[in-house]
Amino acid sequence: MQPLLFDPQRLSLKRTVGVGASLAFVMQSTATTAACPLCGQSSARLHSRYLRRLADWPCQDQPVRRHVEVRRFFCANADCRRRIFAERLPALAAVHARTTVRLEKAHCQIGLALGGEAGSRLAARLAMPTSADTLLRRIRRAPLPQHPAVRVLGVDDWAFRKGHRYGTILCDLERHRPLDLLSERSAEALSEWLKQHAEVEVISRDRADEYIRGARTGAPRAVQVADRWHLLRNVQGAVKGTVDRHHAEIRAAARAIIADTTTPVPAQTDVPAAAAPAEALASVRQTERQKERRHRRERLYDEVLALHGEGISQRVIAARLGVHRSTVRRFVESGSFPERAGRRSARRTDCFIDYLKDHWAAGCRNAMRLYAALQARG
Repeated sequence: MQPLLFDPQRLSLKRTVGVGASLAFVMQSTATTAACPLCGQSSARLHSRYLRRLADWPCQDQPVRRHVEVRRFFCANADCRRRIFAERLPALAAVHARTTVRLEKAHCQIGLALGGEAGSRLAARLAMPTSADTLLRRIRRAPLPQHPAVRVLGVDDWAFRKGHRYGTILCDLERHRPLDLLSERSAEALSEWLKQHAEVEVISRDRADEYIRGARTGAPRAVQVADRWHLLRNVQGAVKGTVDRHHAEIRAAARAIIADTTTPVPAQTDVPAAAAPAEALASVRQTERQKERRHRRERLYDEVLALHGEGISQRVIAARLGVHRSTVRRFVESGSFPERAGRRSARRTDCFIDYLKDHWAAGCRNAMRLYAALQARG
């Protein structure tokens, strides 16, 4: 239910006027006294009046403005530094604001949901026009939600500007939401935050020395653990380092396993007798992969033709099968299964292919020597 357009205990409606495409409610304050905002003492000595123009919620799809006649009073406290003050209407609008409290909250909700530019377009359609910058200011001034006590805290760094300036992000790992952003990536900043949140029992962090020292000094009773991502990253680094150190031994063991498990090639095959077993096995595997890829393309070709025969458009066929529309168009217009085209461009080494194969089969596997031999042959 939409709240009342005015509070009858504090404001009275004088008249309603139309200003262009909007409505204006002319109102005046009914309170007999007002309290000084500096000393708090009430005063009934009237000084003057002025008009506050406030934007408010729309009515019947028309923008609404409140023209409130506000009074100024003399302060009754002789020791107060403020001699004249204006009466406050906190339930209606904040000090110096040009929108009502409820319109400001509505703008804040729109900005949180859609952002600046999209929120501004929606607000204009809802007869609550405002700029994108105003919506962003509403978001920045919005009070942060109150979080319950944090038991499991996640600590990691985040970049203000990648490679130049970093801060610290703190997350509630039980509720999976961020809690705070610290402007520094230091032990002192983390320690100060933890001292204000003594309820933290578990701290999940990486292996940075600053976070270790900050967690130890700020929450000495909390249990420090490494998070899953950094554990996997550390395992990956350790395994990679070990493999890199023993790369030659691993390759020698792989060659020995392939040589032991390779089946002998029958005499009637076209594989040269001098070819190494590992090369023969690799060639067989490559041929099998090529056949398997061709079978997949054939199945895709049949599915495209079947759907096209049912009268389905090429766009829908592409979306349904997860392929590009140009592939569907090529299959439909080809008339038969389109084989993959072989290599069309000639290499400069094609005239020496027999020479290279003979030397490779004879055991010459040094690419620099083969290149020097080709240079000598022109």
